[in-house]
Amino acid sequence: MKDQQKASEIASNRMQLVAPLLREELDATEQRQLRQQIVAQTGLSERTVRRYLDRYREKGFEGLRPKSRGVAVST
Repeated sequence: MKDQQKASEIASNRMQLVAPLLREELDATEQRQLRQQIVAQTGLSERTVRRYLDRYREKGFEGLRPKSRGVAVST
């Protein structure tokens, strides 16, 4: 349960980052400038911000949740 809650918090934080970039009225130049501003403010790479945006567009909020890391259990 704790892991699910943490994943939701992370997804919410990522959503707050990309939400301004989802405005349809932004042209390519405005979106690039806004993305660069987010990068400067957060310290994230531009690639990371683009990946978050792509994941949101592809899978919605669930796409922003961190991928769980499966642990192999030997029997």
